[in-house]
Order: sequence, then structure tokens, then C-alpha cells
Amino acid sequence: MPRPATAYATLLVLVVCHSSLMATWSAFTGKDHEKAVELLRLRNPNVLYRHEPDLLYYSIRNGWLDVTRDLITIYRFDPHKYYNGESCLYTAARCNHVDIVEYLIKQCGCDPMMMTTAREGLLDVLKCMVMNINGHIMDEQYCDTNGQTVLSAVKHMDVVKYLINCDIMTPDKDGNTILHAAASEGLLDIMKYLINTHHYNLMVTNNYGETALHCAVKHIDVVKYLINQCNCDIMTPDKDGNTILHAAASEGLLDIMKYLINTHHYNLMVTNNYDETVLHCAVKHI
Repeated sequence: MPRPATAYATLLVLVVCHSSLMATWSAFTGKDHEKAVELLRLRNPNVLYRHEPDLLYYSIRNGWLDVTRDLITIYRFDPHKYYNGESCLYTAARCNHVDIVEYLIKQCGCDPMMMTTAREGLLDVLKCMVMNINGHIMDEQYCDTNGQTVLSAVKHMDVVKYLINCDIMTPDKDGNTILHAAASEGLLDIMKYLINTHHYNLMVTNNYGETALHCAVKHIDVVKYLINQCNCDIMTPDKDGNTILHAAASEGLLDIMKYLINTHHYNLMVTNNYDETVLHCAVKHI
């Protein structure tokens, strides 16, 4: 049985360790860089990553490149693991810390997350990523699980203009190009830019025979633009013989149907490859 003095000493050590741990945590979460650096020197490099795994997340979130580098190289934090539910590179990109993004890609070998970066409009971060992979953004290794390139993730005009020198006709595994993606998302300004500036062929179809007009069916402003300004043919069928009105009826999109019928005198008796009229497609929408 330990002597009282030994037990007291052990308890004192535990209290000091807990106090140091809490002080370190407070410095990181409170964005106190000077205090964090000072306290970090007092911590054991062999155990810190096990006791406080989320310190790397807060360091990256705070934009502390020096601390982030020390946590990875000295304190054995793994930059490829998820901390606080996020990957290190995602945290750096989301917080727009370009220097940390560059460090994680070049020095730590983290895979670029261009889809997320483009989708969130983080242009400076995206430029850093593209530069560090020598511009090879169309390579298969940088596609997502659906075979989509970074082009399909763009929702921000400045990002589109930066990436426009890439082949905008490059399809994903379903045959969708950037315009199919923009039409599906209802991104009218992006579509106008692609069509007016780069003379995009609006009759290009995906693997299902769908044009941009089919993909835009849920967005009436895009539908009106494609029909009225771009002269898209509303009778163009997809692979199953469905026109845009068949698609609108199947989705129960009454405003789109009224526009097509009242403005363009659509023939409601046109059938698809399964002999279905618009009425057949609309049957589930009372």
C-alpha cells in the first residue's frame, strides 16, 4: 500500500496534468496562438495525439500553419485522419486557409478535395489545389465516385470562369456535362455564360438521352430561357421517348406543364416508347 507522501505526490501529478490539458485545450479553442505555442512545448509528443486528438482540427481552423506543422511532424498527429468529424484538408479549405491547404497537399500527401472547394466557391483554395496537381483536374483520380470532375460541382461564376479552359464537354460516368449539371441545379447565370460565351451545343445528350432541357425541368426560369432564347425543341425525346412534358408530368410540376401547354400548344397525345401520354405520367399526382 503506497505511503501517504507517495499517494499525495501521485495525486498532485494527476492534477497538474489535468490542469495543463485544460489550459492547452482552452488556448486552442480560444484562438490564443501565443499561449498555445507556449503550452505545446510542455506536452509529451508521444501521448498528446491520443489524449487530445481534436487539437489538430482547432489548429487548422484557426489558420495556425506553424502549430499545424508541429502537431503533425513532432506530436505525431495523422493528417489523413478525421478530426471533429472532418478531414484536415476539408477544414483548411472550408476556412479558406490557402497556406495550410498547400502544406497538407504538398508535404502530407493529402488528396485534393476540388469538388467541395469548387462547390463552396473557395477560388483561392481551388487555385492552390490545381497548381499543386499541375492542372490535371480532369484526371480520373480526381473524379468523385460518380465519375464527376470538378466542373460538375461549380455554382459560382468566378470558379466557372477560372476553370473554363478545361474541356467543358467532358462527361461524367452518366454522360452529364457541366451544362447538364448547371441545368439540374437551376443555375441560370452559369448556363447563360456557358452558352453565350462558349457556344455550347444544347442538343448534347447524356447516357439517358436527356438534353439540358430535360435536366432543367424543375426550374421554370431555365426552361423558359432554353425554349425562348435558345430555341430548344420541346418535342425532343430522351432514350425512353419522354419529352420535357412527360418529365414534368411525372414530377407533378404543374407550373412547367401550364407554361408548355398554354404557351407552346404542346400535343398532349404524344406518347413515349411505352405508349404513355402525359396523362399516364401524371396519374400519381391528383
